[in-house]
Amino acid sequence: MSYFRKFIRNYAQVAKPLTDLTRGNPQKITWSKIAQNSLDHLKKALTSEPILSLPDFQTGQFVVTTDASTKGIGAILSQIMNGEEKVIAYASRALTPGESNYSATQLELLSIIHHLEKFKHYLFKKWKDCKKMNLTEIRKWETPRNCQRPKENQKTQSLNFTIMSYNVLAQGYIETMPYLYYKCNEENLKWQNRKERLFNQFKMSNADIVCLQEVEVDYYYKTYLSYFQSQGYDGVFKQKTQGKIDGCATFLKKCKFSLKEDHSLEMLKNGIDLLNRDNIALISILTPFKNPDKQICIVNTHLLYNRKREDVRLAQLQVLLAEINRVACKNTNYFPVILCGDLNLTPSSKLYSFLSQGRLKYEHLDIKKLTDCDSQKIGKTFLPKELYISDSCQYLQELKQNNCIEEEIFSSGTLTHKFAFKSVYNSDKFPKVRLNSICHNLVDYILYSNIDEKLNKHEKQELILIERLRLPTYKDCLKIGPLPNSQNGSDHYYLEARFRWNCE
Repeated sequence: MSYFRKFIRNYAQVAKPLTDLTRGNPQKITWSKIAQNSLDHLKKALTSEPILSLPDFQTGQFVVTTDASTKGIGAILSQIMNGEEKVIAYASRALTPGESNYSATQLELLSIIHHLEKFKHYLFKKWKDCKKMNLTEIRKWETPRNCQRPKENQKTQSLNFTIMSYNVLAQGYIETMPYLYYKCNEENLKWQNRKERLFNQFKMSNADIVCLQEVEVDYYYKTYLSYFQSQGYDGVFKQKTQGKIDGCATFLKKCKFSLKEDHSLEMLKNGIDLLNRDNIALISILTPFKNPDKQICIVNTHLLYNRKREDVRLAQLQVLLAEINRVACKNTNYFPVILCGDLNLTPSSKLYSFLSQGRLKYEHLDIKKLTDCDSQKIGKTFLPKELYISDSCQYLQELKQNNCIEEEIFSSGTLTHKFAFKSVYNSDKFPKVRLNSICHNLVDYILYSNIDEKLNKHEKQELILIERLRLPTYKDCLKIGPLPNSQNGSDHYYLEARFRWNCE
C-alpha cells in the first residue's frame, strides 16, 4: 500500500493504525475497528478524486504546500495549469520518536526541509534541450584502455569494419505508455520528428553492420528497409512472438559483406515457464568480399526487460548461446562472434559475469533474482532436459556429433559456455538514458569473442577491437536531460565499434 503514498493526501496519518500493527514484525496481529477504518479510508482514496496530473516541465510553476502535526508531516506538490491548480503528488511520513518532542515551529520547519528535498527535482532542476549541447562533440571515437592495437608490420589480409547497435524505441510504446515520457517535449515524441533524427544518426554513423532493436513491423517495410536499401545495404528482420509490434533488424553493406546464412530464434517454448516470453534473436553469418571462405557470426537480440526476472533472462541466454554454438561452429572450429543488442542486464550482474567469464553456479541462488539469499532457491536443474540443451549451453545433438558427452551434462548446478565475451564498453561508468529517468547503468552491449577450438584457448586474435564511439558521461546525461530529444531519436544512445578482422 505504501507504494501509493504519493497518491493519497496525509497518507502517513491515515495509515498510522495499519503501520502500528506491523511495526516490529509481530507474529500475531489484532485487528481493530480503528484499523478497519484506516483501510477503508485508503481504499476510498485510491478509487476516487482527485486524480493526479502529469507535470509540465516546459511551462508552469510548481507549488509545494507543507503541513505538520504531532503525528506526522505532509506536503502537496501542485502546479498552476490554465489558471487552475492541479495536484502532481502527495507526500507524507510519520514522526520518529525523537521528532515527536519537537515544538510546533520545529515540526513546520522539518516538514518544509524534508519536502523541499523530496521534490527538488521538480523545483530546482531546469532541463536544457540538447541543442545547447552538441552530441556530435561528445561522441568522439576513442581507443579503449588495454585495447590491442594491430601491428603495422603484420602481414595479414585484414578487413576494418564498423558495427552499430541501437534500440530505436518503437513508436507504439510511446503512444501506449505516454506517462513514461512526460519529461520529454511532445514534439520530440512524434514519429516524423524521431524518424528524421534516427535516420540522421544512421547517415552520420555510416556503419558497415547495423543491428536495431524495437523496430516496428510496419515501419520496417515502409521506412527502414527502403532507406537502408537505398544506401547499399541488405537486411533481415525478425518480429517478436505473441503479437508484439516490434522486432530486431540487421543490415549489412553489400560492398563489404554478403549474407551467407540467417537464422531466427524464438525464445518462446510451449509449456516451459522460464521461456514463455516473446523475445527473439537474429543470427547472421556474413562473409567478406576480400575472402569469401571466411565467416563471421553477428547476433542481434533484445532480452526480457523485467528487472525482477533474472532467471528468465538467464534461460533466454542459455537458449541463445546454444543456438550461437550450433550456428557459429564448423568442424569444431568457431567463427568470430559479435553479440549486439539490448540485453537488459547491468555490468555488475551475475548474467554479465556469466557472459564474460563463461561460468555461473546457479544452484542455491534466489529462484527469480539470482542473488545469494535465504529465500526459495534454484536446485541442480535449471532448464528441463526436454529442451536437450546441456549445462554447457550446447544442444545434445552437437555434443554427440563432437563426442563430447560427459557426466552431468544436465542438472549440474552450473552453467558454462565457450565464448568468454569481451565488451566494447567494459565499465559500468557508462550510463544510458531510458524512459522518464535520466541516468541508468548500461544495458545495451556490443560483445565479441575469439575462439581457437584446436588450442581450446581464447588467444587467437582474429577479431581485434580498434576503437569505440564514446558514450556521454553521467554529467553529460544530466545536462542533456531526458530522451528522446531534438538530436537523439530514441530513449537509448546507440553503440558503435570499429574492428579489424584478420580474415586471411
